[in-house]
Amino acid sequence: MKIPADRSLVPRFALTTLVVFVAVAITLWWVLATIIRERTESTAQEHAEFVTHSVIHPALSGIDLDMPVGPGDPGYGELRELIVSDVLEVQFPVVRVKVWGPDGTVLFSDEPRLVGRRFVQIPGLQSAFGGRVVSVPSDPGRPENVFERDRHEAILATFVPLAASAPGADPSAVVELDTDIAAAAVPVGRPFRLVGLALLGGLASVYLIQLPLVRRLGRTLREQNRRLGILLRQEQQTVEELRDLNRRQAEFLAVTSHELRTPLTSIAGYAKTLMQPNFTDDAASRREFLQAIERQAGRLGGLIENILGVTQLSESARETADAQLPEAISSVLARLGQEAERVIVDIPTDLPDLPVDRRLLELVVGNLIDNALKFSPDGSRCRLGARREGRVALVWVEDDGIGIAEEQLSRIFDRFYQLDSSSTRRHGGVGLGLHLVKGVIEEAGGTIEVQSDPGKGTRFAFRLPVRQSLVEHGDFTPDQDDPSRAHRSSTHRAVPTP
Repeated sequence: MKIPADRSLVPRFALTTLVVFVAVAITLWWVLATIIRERTESTAQEHAEFVTHSVIHPALSGIDLDMPVGPGDPGYGELRELIVSDVLEVQFPVVRVKVWGPDGTVLFSDEPRLVGRRFVQIPGLQSAFGGRVVSVPSDPGRPENVFERDRHEAILATFVPLAASAPGADPSAVVELDTDIAAAAVPVGRPFRLVGLALLGGLASVYLIQLPLVRRLGRTLREQNRRLGILLRQEQQTVEELRDLNRRQAEFLAVTSHELRTPLTSIAGYAKTLMQPNFTDDAASRREFLQAIERQAGRLGGLIENILGVTQLSESARETADAQLPEAISSVLARLGQEAERVIVDIPTDLPDLPVDRRLLELVVGNLIDNALKFSPDGSRCRLGARREGRVALVWVEDDGIGIAEEQLSRIFDRFYQLDSSSTRRHGGVGLGLHLVKGVIEEAGGTIEVQSDPGKGTRFAFRLPVRQSLVEHGDFTPDQDDPSRAHRSSTHRAVPTP
């Protein structure tokens, strides 16, 4: 499972919120526009009814509307002047007045060129002749609007029936008042627009105010997400380490049981053989078998020593006395028997004591030499050397063996790690030797490094600090010491092998 560190939380939230606010604003504006349009149409219709009944109808009372009343007829001029002054030139934007006959003929208009012309299929006209007041949007492109089409984009035509001459009869004429709906919407929609702008401003303010809050929340969430990611990775790493440890422990138990059983079986077998009557007088065979028992016992003891050394590493490394490298080497070689002849030792006589417990130093040297011999061809030799380098002593072990692959170099010091962990592996061991070596060196304040060329050999080298008291007494002068010169001038000695 992986917790992503999503840094796009704030931008995505801001964008989503902005989209919502824009959608709300568009919806609000559409609602306001609908309200304004309906209110404007309602106001235009009310104004048309009022003008028709209070201005136009009284003015037409003395005029015969059986025929069109045009510019050449008596009373047209006065009627048109009245219409212009009291209807067209008032604050409410009425742009045209027409009086229609039942057959679609314009009986009167403030536009003289329309009088007497007949138009068909006028939307809303027939309903008005039925006695109802009707308001319909009128297309400026229609023929009856030929003189308004270039001046107005939207016209609302309101048809108001004139009172009938007799009760129950159809109206004899219908008055049409054309209103510039865009101009009429300005005063009508002003309060609604103010309310809308106030709401939009409130939405914008809320959006701007919540951005810093969301930004801080985003930072908090990202930080928590980062911490959770770290904890999760640590937990996953711990689980992997535990699984690896369990696997290595299982391998360790299997390998250890095998490694312990092998020398024990050999010892038991040689001992039983020696107890046979026919070996009583065979001194040479008895000696050979006893030497084999001794080798197997030494191998068993070395294995147990490594296991105990790992468990007691920290305490033993801190509670130390100075150890002499030549003595530790002699002890290690003594346990190797005839294999000691394969070790070439070359160390200076003036090498100071090393600040590490002798038993642990023997474990370090023994494991390095054992590895060098174990992974080298039979009969080949390894080299053990040492020299002074300033405030430290350098010790190395070189062999001409099979070497170590580059991808394995970083793991050879891990606990229970073995270069060959297969069930048919050729070389023994439980994977604790190099881990113990590295642990002892580091606990003593030193370092260890390895260089290897697969197929040609390996070189292990470790450095241990020298006691400060040795430097102060002149036994070890780092600033003037030339390691190569000191190495040439010293008397070299090979540790005697048994």
